[in-house]
Amino acid sequence: MLSLQFMVAIEKINSFNKLKQTYDRLSKTYGYVKIFIGFVIFGGMPMSNKEKILNFVRESTSRISIDDYKNLKITNLTASFISKSTNISRANVSAILNQLVRDKKLIKIKSKPVYYIDKHTFEESLNVSLSSNIINIEEFKRLINSTNDPPKRDPFEELVGYDGSLKTQIEQAKAAVLYPPLGLHTLIIGPPGTGKTRLAELMFEFSKLMGRHEKFITFNCADYYNNPQLLMAYLFGYVKGAFTGADSDKAGIVESAENGILFLDEVHRLPPEGQEMFFYLIDRGEYHRLGDSKTRSAHLMIIAATTEDPDSALLRTFMRRIPVVIKIPSLDKRAFNEKIEILRKKFEEEAKKLNRDLYIDGDVFKLLSKHNYSGNIGEMTSVVQMACAKALLRTYTSEERVLKIDFSLLPDFIKDNTFIPDSDDSFEFEGFDDIIKISSYCGIKNEAQFDFYDFIISKIKELQDLGYDNDEMVKNINKIIDNYFSKENKPVHEQTFTDLKKLVSDNVIQYVVDLKTRLELELGKKFPDNFIYALSLHIQSLLERTKKGVYAQNISLNQMEKNYPREYGIAKKIVKEMEVNFAARIPKEEISFITLFIASNTIKNMGDETVVILILTHGNSTAKSMAECANKLLNINKIYGFDVSLNMDVLEAFNDVKNLCKKINQGKGILILADMGSLKNFGASITKLTGIPTRTIEKVNMPLVLEAARKAYFLKEDLDTIYYSFTDFESEKKVKNGAIITICSTGVGTASKIKKYINENFPELTQYDIFALDINNHDDIEKITKNYDVKLIIGSINPNLPGVPFVYVDEFFKDKRNVFKKINRNYDVAYSNVYDEIKNDLEELLLYVNPSKFVQFYKIFVRDIQQELGCDLEDEFVLKLGLHIGCAIERIITNNFVVYEAKSSLINEEKLLFQTIRESIKYLEEEFDIKFSDDEICYIIEIFKKCCSVYI
Repeated sequence: MLSLQFMVAIEKINSFNKLKQTYDRLSKTYGYVKIFIGFVIFGGMPMSNKEKILNFVRESTSRISIDDYKNLKITNLTASFISKSTNISRANVSAILNQLVRDKKLIKIKSKPVYYIDKHTFEESLNVSLSSNIINIEEFKRLINSTNDPPKRDPFEELVGYDGSLKTQIEQAKAAVLYPPLGLHTLIIGPPGTGKTRLAELMFEFSKLMGRHEKFITFNCADYYNNPQLLMAYLFGYVKGAFTGADSDKAGIVESAENGILFLDEVHRLPPEGQEMFFYLIDRGEYHRLGDSKTRSAHLMIIAATTEDPDSALLRTFMRRIPVVIKIPSLDKRAFNEKIEILRKKFEEEAKKLNRDLYIDGDVFKLLSKHNYSGNIGEMTSVVQMACAKALLRTYTSEERVLKIDFSLLPDFIKDNTFIPDSDDSFEFEGFDDIIKISSYCGIKNEAQFDFYDFIISKIKELQDLGYDNDEMVKNINKIIDNYFSKENKPVHEQTFTDLKKLVSDNVIQYVVDLKTRLELELGKKFPDNFIYALSLHIQSLLERTKKGVYAQNISLNQMEKNYPREYGIAKKIVKEMEVNFAARIPKEEISFITLFIASNTIKNMGDETVVILILTHGNSTAKSMAECANKLLNINKIYGFDVSLNMDVLEAFNDVKNLCKKINQGKGILILADMGSLKNFGASITKLTGIPTRTIEKVNMPLVLEAARKAYFLKEDLDTIYYSFTDFESEKKVKNGAIITICSTGVGTASKIKKYINENFPELTQYDIFALDINNHDDIEKITKNYDVKLIIGSINPNLPGVPFVYVDEFFKDKRNVFKKINRNYDVAYSNVYDEIKNDLEELLLYVNPSKFVQFYKIFVRDIQQELGCDLEDEFVLKLGLHIGCAIERIITNNFVVYEAKSSLINEEKLLFQTIRESIKYLEEEFDIKFSDDEICYIIEIFKKCCSVYI
């Protein structure tokens, strides 16, 4: 049987002798079995190195534009790059490339480095004919510069079905964009995953091609659901004093979209008030900033998208002002040949991202083509990516470069719909091979890398380093892949969290929902639904406490890092992220709380024994109602309520509560929240009679119940820890005023002079109480250290107070400013009022960067620059530079990069300044986890040259 199959495979080759020689040569390297399987399964010889290299160069050349040639953006066509991409040795690649040049297949461009391009593709795209296959770089540049740009391609052609099932939609889109003067407002309707956002983006690309619109601004209406005032402020801007915190005028995104396209995604999520705002804008082309009576005009085109029926989801007045409605059909309504083409394109995209060839079983391809995707193209994309991820996992530890997609890699919901094509289907798959081959060099548009594959590879290496065997590693990674592509992972906008929004702000909920998805991906485990509730409440509580200066410090950082090293590392990153997202200083102790959340919040752990919470109130239903509400909010059933009616005997009530405590106790004790009177004494008596540990807090309100539940059921804190945290919480740990002590032997000599000097010369320190003391008056010193948070002691004799920095008088007068950095970590050498001005200005300019945090590290940057340059920078220049760098960090974080045209010449001209800035800015890069490009550094150099007196 095997010999027969072998002979059938051999007959596919024209020359038996040539095949035999090749077979013998390859078998020495790969073994007879591998070569035989290659013949039988894939119907012929593996691709030769020469064919691989030629295909790679040909495909790469096909993607190069004239502008790329002019700017020599052809670095992927050097021998080194080709060697790395094809996994063929550098020496072999060079030899084969030169042979292909001699064969007149390639053009060799002599330069440093040498470039190789496909001759036929190059000549055809530029409509030229080259007499020689070897050309020097100067001749090549003259040839390119003398060539006219080819006509630009219609961007809509990238859509499968642009000349088929989407032809009418694209004609509508083009007409809407071209309609004078600014285009017709458009609504795109279609089920989820059909490509509405992509159509809007292509409308803008077409508009740019036609010289129409200058910019494309996206706004997701779900972000401001049911908050009309915030919606109006964001869209239309506001004036100073319009609301609390509006310290200056600010433009909205409507103004940002002037002469461009404003894309309103999920427009059905706009509340009626929001739709009316847009109705007014569309109807009159006018708007008002919040709090301003001045009428402003708007010149823009609006494109909106919705998955809902507009007749029921949108106001009629709003719909009447949208002249163009484009309906995108679901995938099952499109022509079958288009569905096949879309599927093939999705596999091509993944082959490109993975830099691997794909061999797809023909029946698998047919099955995927026939499947009815309820999530349309979006769901099809996920299925393809999931299969490719599992194929990558299966072959990663082997030498196999080809990824084989077979039935075993498909998700269960696809396998469950297995079909056998009947005779009526045969024409649809005419020309299909048993194996569908997708080359990694396919000429598709090179989109951004899908980092899930990089993540899979990193997890493989991580598990291998931890000593997992291959089977265990594959099992664990497969769980991660299945979870990531689970159909149960609904998008954020599909989860309303109506109850939670009554207690927690939308931006906190949004952050936690995204974080949950990322944590599940990172850790490969499913978190319970109430994780979102618990962590959202925790963060909301944290933000409110930090505003008041109240920080929890009852968990050991070292212990958490020792017990949960992996979770601790993740928690550190989350805390940094929270500081940026919520513009707040998050204490280090929060790392421990987040670590506990991550470590303990798995479904299997939610039933562990915990402290029980019991609410006791007077009345008929207060306690039970609060318990029911809290249980519902947190999706648990562990909070209990007992109501003591006014006509109930106290002894009877006590006995009932005692019996209830026996019933609900889980061995960890009971936290009682009691409203008043005799109920607050029940706990101590119950403990004495039953031995059940209890603690009683003499206050009951809903935030307190939720906070207690969070600590008990999600942080798994013990009874005393919860109790003492709440006694601190109730008093809010009365924050002590800061103080500076000046000290000498009499209290009236040097100490008083230093106090007077500080008051007169350092107004920024008036926030602290300053005391001049006699070192021999121990009572006064003890009293002040007890009632104040002493930041610094200055004097001639060190009183050695634990934890309080001390500087000698001579040190203070020699370097006064440097001394003040010892007060706390927020002070720095270069402290000046100019930094307050930078902070205040950036609060109006920045959305993602915390201005206070920025200023803290910007001071270090200024200090280092001054030391390197040997000069003091003027405040006006420090201000201008600070505003620029702060905005630059915001740009980098949001991937809005800049380009400096004369970068190379400026760097050569200002080598010393460039290197100084590059070194000094490292603190900012590390703190914000970013990297300043050379282009950004060049713009900073420009500011030095134009505004710094040292350079002018």
